[in-house]
Amino acid sequence: MDLPKANDLKNEAGYTEPYGAVTLRNPLGPTVSNPYFIFGGDPMKPYIFVDTVTGQVHAGN
Repeated sequence: MDLPKANDLKNEAGYTEPYGAVTLRNPLGPTVSNPYFIFGGDPMKPYIFVDTVTGQVHAGN
C-alpha cells in the first residue's frame, strides 16, 4: 500500500482532519503484526492507524 491509498482509506473511515506527520512503522514485537501508516502531529487528537495489509483503520494513542 502506498501513502495516497492509506490517506484515502483514512478519509473514507471518517478521519478527515489534517495531519502534520505520517510514519510508516513495521512493529518488531512483542507480537507479529502488519506494517501500518500512522497519521498524527496534533497532540490534542488521537493518532490514526492504517494497516497496510488489511486496510483497517482505527484511532489510538
